Amino acid sequence: MLGLLLFLYTSAVQGELFCTKRREFLVGACGDTISLPCNFSWEGLPFTKFELVWQKKSAGSTLVVHHEDMRNSPNLYQNRSFRNRTLVKDGWPQSTDITLMLSNITGIDRGVYTCEIFTLTPYSRKSCAEIQLDVLTDAVGLGLGISVAATAGASVHLPCFSKLGCSNSTHRLHTSWTFSKRGSDLGAELASSAHPLMDAGFSLSHNGTLNLQGVKATDAGIYSCHLAGQSKVAEILLEVTGPVKTKRMVVRLVAFILIALFFGFGMIIGWKICISNVPKQNPAIRPMMSHEEKDSALTESDKNVNWTCSSIKPLIAGQTDILELEA
Repeated sequence: MLGLLLFLYTSAVQGELFCTKRREFLVGACGDTISLPCNFSWEGLPFTKFELVWQKKSAGSTLVVHHEDMRNSPNLYQNRSFRNRTLVKDGWPQSTDITLMLSNITGIDRGVYTCEIFTLTPYSRKSCAEIQLDVLTDAVGLGLGISVAATAGASVHLPCFSKLGCSNSTHRLHTSWTFSKRGSDLGAELASSAHPLMDAGFSLSHNGTLNLQGVKATDAGIYSCHLAGQSKVAEILLEVTGPVKTKRMVVRLVAFILIALFFGFGMIIGWKICISNVPKQNPAIRPMMSHEEKDSALTESDKNVNWTCSSIKPLIAGQTDILELEA
């Protein structure tokens, strides 16, 4: 009876592990983060315990690159050279994506990486990926035909390299920059690692970048970076444009706004003064007065107020319900 129950239990948790083994060749440069792809599929109960391991084969040895078993903390058996440099996205048992992210790669990371997935109940083991990784350790030049535009007076930084190599610095490499006018084949040396400072307006960083301070129209032209033992590794066309003349436009705009505000406030204040100075007359007497009497009842200053307010009234936009003064 116990054997039957055990058989039924093991049958219930049975499932099958699948994967198509990937074989790829990848190339990265020093300092890059590179993705090593790996996937699997599972047909069975969802609570199955999985275990994954990425390993590296190199010089006759096998190193644990990344390890997770869903029971313990990840990477208990990881080789120290990969500490804090590997990542498999959370939720991988559900997504079945066990792609490895390897960061800050260097020349010692060259080798063959294998991806394996395990299930314990039932026991199954599949090798799902074999990735050969190569790492470029030399500095990589920026390239030719690069264009840069700058405004006169600005500071410009012209890099010689797009990748600095595994040393993360080109201080051991002899670099030099030359300058030539567009259309000219003659170039004059501006700066080099042997003579870092050639002019007060130019300086050379330790990574081969040429720094130009306060560029002028005469600085426009072709800047070329050369690496000792190699030909030209970078060529940059610098174009210098005049500063945008916005100061005068800003001053005019501010003046226009101030005048408009002053005029608008003046009209509003003037209209309020007009209303406050309208002559007050007894409404019981006014119907009995003739036009001549009404006109004579107004003082000279009242007449001036009436004339001024009549002139201001059409200039107040939107005031459709303003008090009208009777002549």
